[in-house]
Formats: sequence, structure tokens, C-alpha cells
Amino acid sequence: MKQVKIIFIVIFFVVLYLPMIFFNHQKNAVSEIDNKVLTENPLSANAKPVDDLTNALESFVSERIGFRDEMILGYTIVNDWLFGEMVHPSYMYGKDGYVFIKVKQNKEYGAYHDAFVNMLCEIQKYCDDRNIAFVFIYQPSKKDVLREKLPNGYNYNNDWVSIFFDKLDENGINYVDNSALLKRCTEEGIQVFNVKYDANHWNATGAFYGVNNALSKLKESNPLVHVNTIEEFIIDQELRTTLHEQVSKFPIKEYVPVFYLVDSDKIENVTDDYNDEIEIDTQHKHFSYFRNRKRLEEDAPKVLVFQGSYINGKGYKYFQNSFGEYIGVHSYNNIINFDYYVNIFKPDCIVLDCAEQAFSDSYFNSDSMSSFKLNPLLSSFDDYKTIQIDGNMELQQGTSLTQIKLYDAIDSDWAYVVINDIVFDMKKCIDEETHEIYYTVTIINDNYNAENISFILIDTKEQTKSILHIN
Repeated sequence: MKQVKIIFIVIFFVVLYLPMIFFNHQKNAVSEIDNKVLTENPLSANAKPVDDLTNALESFVSERIGFRDEMILGYTIVNDWLFGEMVHPSYMYGKDGYVFIKVKQNKEYGAYHDAFVNMLCEIQKYCDDRNIAFVFIYQPSKKDVLREKLPNGYNYNNDWVSIFFDKLDENGINYVDNSALLKRCTEEGIQVFNVKYDANHWNATGAFYGVNNALSKLKESNPLVHVNTIEEFIIDQELRTTLHEQVSKFPIKEYVPVFYLVDSDKIENVTDDYNDEIEIDTQHKHFSYFRNRKRLEEDAPKVLVFQGSYINGKGYKYFQNSFGEYIGVHSYNNIINFDYYVNIFKPDCIVLDCAEQAFSDSYFNSDSMSSFKLNPLLSSFDDYKTIQIDGNMELQQGTSLTQIKLYDAIDSDWAYVVINDIVFDMKKCIDEETHEIYYTVTIINDNYNAENISFILIDTKEQTKSILHIN
């Protein structure tokens, strides 16, 4: 009996201490079960200041304790089996077996959304000035489209959206709201969201109709944009056995639609040509580059898509089929470097995709959007006085990309480099070590020509245009 007690005590303490032994100390760790970045140690040397240290410590420990995901999964499965309840940090049951993402509270229109509008105004003007077709895509949530399937008593309200669209209309933003389209599809019996699987996003059918809606809008500005037809795809079904492969192992059994492009052999993936050199946010790393030989023969345009999870997960293949070249960049923090990607790829069309649930500082930082500014068109300074200046250029040339830096030049409001009569917008930076100002831009290697390059710096106060030629 004594040995049994000792064994029991040993087992008790092993179970008690194992979660602490396997505590997650990894930086920038992401929880698979609730798909979020885990709280960092608020006491670490590089920790950001927090308002409530006690809450921050509690979140740090509770989110990083060992076997957390496994314990939540087991608890969720048991509750579903015994009581038919979804006890999960991210998901909840609605009516008729539908699964929805939980939201802590309804949003109201505020300064954050004004900052978002400010960013869109800058992008719209930039594109208009350069004859680039631009469209912003708003993706409604599953809750909005399937309100009748929400659980009884659930208080869901997104009235802020209508105010947001009013602001877009006032500022002349070219946008597509997929809400009415997806609701109409649902009313007609077309299932655009799965019942359970991938509860936070549309399914392949919803993506087909939603992307086509945006393509039709782009086609108004660029008639060479191809709008997909259903005959261009083979439609099948596949069994899914968990809520989501990357996010939740909660067991389900649901057949979901899949679309296969008939002419997939015409698609060339050239992502690897740029992957090692392209700058991308560490938390939102998706980058892809495809060429469609069939569309290139039709002179179809090149599109740059700043895309969220709706396009990353299901919508990308419809862009592949519609353009000669399709560059996909994970949106969110990468949109702040909008001009970086435009300078490299020089697209004919630009798309910014955003889901209802992504209007948050976790995805689009409000401070960055409030201060978001893009270079005016160089020709708008044609009447400025021209002067000659000195400066030094530095090149960092890779396999596909060339970074150009201009040092020892005067401080200015805007900077440009012109190569072979192609204008590239430069960004003003400050050297972290010397604190000196320099200007930089990244372009593809084919666009660099040392024999025909000049720099132009604009001073709006003095109304001067300073020109530096490189010999």
C-alpha cells in the first residue's frame, strides 16, 4: 500500500510540473488552436510597456503553459460529446450545426477606421495619378452573411460598416463590398461558407463569386482583365475531418467544394526567383508570383494583390487564371510598404483585400495608417526651379533585385530616381548608426541601367527640384 501511495504521489507531481517543464519560451510563438500570437514575457529586457502588468503576466503564463493546446482540445471534444456544446477559445456553435468564430464585442466606427480611410485615399490617388487600376475588396464575415444561423440571443452588430462605406464614397475610393453578393448567393441556395470547416472564411465557391465581383470592377478600368467562368474549373468535393488543419484539430466530418483550374499547366510559379530577396513582414510572410502563359498571349495585365486570409486560402487561384502576371503579398503590415512592392513589380492593377474581422491593430496598425504617405507624381513638380547637387550612390545587387541608396544628399520632402525614363519613388530613411539621411528604392535587376540614371529631390517649401546625375 505504501508503494502505491508513493507511485501516486510521484505521478501527481509529474502531472503537476510537466506543464511548467514544457513551458513555451519561444519568441513570436503562435497558438495553433486559437490562431494568435502568444503574449510575450512583460518582464523581459525587450518587453513593450504595458498598462496592467498583472494581467500581462497572467496572459503570458496561461497562454504558454505546456500542453495548453492539447488540454483545450481534449476539454472541447469532451464537452461536444457529452453536452453538444462548443467550449473553445475561438469557435462557437450556431443553429443547424453551423460553427462561427467568437467575437468578444461589437465594434463601433472610430478613429481607427478614419486612419484606414486615410490610407485608402493615399493609395487611390497614387494609382489614379499613374493610371493603375485599383480596387479595395471588403469581405463580410460569416456571421454577417448567415445571421439567421447565429445562436439565439447572440448580439451581433456591424453598423460601423455602413459608415465606413459612406466615407469611402465621400473620398472617391474604388471598392467592392461582397456582402450583398454573398447574401444573394445564399438566398439562391449557393453555399458560400461551409457549415463547420474553416469557419472564419468563405469556401471555394464563395471565393469564386467574390473574386469575380472584384474582377468585374477592375475590368471597368482595364478591359483586358479576364473574368473567370465556371467552365474553366473542375468542381469536386473533398472530406475534411478537422475544423481547420492549421488552426484546430477539433474532429468534424464535412465534404467541402474544391475548384481545380482546367488550364493549370499554363500557370508558371516564379516565386522562388524572389523569395530570398523580397522584404516581407515576419508574422505575415506569404508572397507568391505566378505567370499565366495563356493570359500573357492575350495581353492580360499584371496585378499586385495585397491579400488577407480570404485570398491566401481560397481566392488566389481565380487571380492566377485572370491575369498575365499575379503577385500576391500578405497584406496587413506589408501594406505600409506599398510603394516598395509597386516599385519592384510596376503593376497595371492593384487590389487590397480586407475581411471584416481584420479591421484591427493586430492586422493593420492605426498609427502607421494615420501617417501613411506616398510620393506625389513627379510631373506635378515640373514648374519647380531646377538645381544641380552632389551625392553618392550605393548598390546592393542580388539575383533578382537591386537596392539603390543615395547618400550625402540634401534633405528633401520627396525623392525619385529615373532610369531609362522610368520613374521610381524613393523613400527617405535615417541611418541607425550615423543618423544621416539617405534615400532608397528596390527594383528588379532588368530595370537598372548605370548608363541612364538620375536622382531628383523635391523641396516643396523652396519649390526646388534638385537633380543628381550619375556618370
